[in-house]
Amino acid sequence: MVWATVMPNGLLPYEIMTGKQKSKNYIHIIKTKALPIIKVNIKDNFMFQQDNCTIHKSKEALEFFRQPGVALID
Repeated sequence: MVWATVMPNGLLPYEIMTGKQKSKNYIHIIKTKALPIIKVNIKDNFMFQQDNCTIHKSKEALEFFRQPGVALID
């Protein structure tokens, strides 16, 4: 599986993932790959969009997004 962030300026950071994915894996990728590059390129005024994959909408993942104040698109 390939996970990617599509940025407005054309940057496309990605991560190749193997095996069954869990919420903690997803949170790790968001924390270490997506948020750092988003914050460098877009600063603090952004909204994060994800699909309805179960690990994206798990209680653990939604709590993670509440902590750093990242706005999610419904």
